[in-house]
Amino acid sequence: MPIYHINAGQPDMIPKFDVEADRYEEEGSFTKFYDTEGKEVTALRTDTVFSMEVT
Repeated sequence: MPIYHINAGQPDMIPKFDVEADRYEEEGSFTKFYDTEGKEVTALRTDTVFSMEVT
């Protein structure tokens, strides 16, 4: 599964996250990440996601 690197390269004061997920969707005020079976892996408030890189 891809790994989403959230806020990589942002200033140190901004929280960083690595999320292994198949896909993501923005739902309301949340960015939700899902595995290959469609189960939610994690959710982050969309206003905390400044950048996203996928590897």
